[in-house]
Amino acid sequence: DETPAEVSIFVDNGSSLNGVTEALAERLQLEITEHPDDMMTVRLGYNQTVQRPRRTTFTVMPVPEDKDVLVGMKWLRENNPDIDWERLLLRP
Repeated sequence: DETPAEVSIFVDNGSSLNGVTEALAERLQLEITEHPDDMMTVRLGYNQTVQRPRRTTFTVMPVPEDKDVLVGMKWLRENNPDIDWERLLLRP
């Protein structure tokens, strides 16, 4: 299903892993699959979109601040986004 899902993200540059809550994994019916050449469109704030490989590793775990997803240094290194901490914006 390609229906967009709204999720809240906790950016943690002190974390060595990426995480997703069990509730979100169940809601999105996530499963582990291989998509070596498959790209997905990620919709960011302010109507920005970016193409990224569909596969990345997330651990099912509690996420701080009642957020749905934790992006740590693994994701931050792989994607190297521009982060405006003052305006709370993340750009590819």
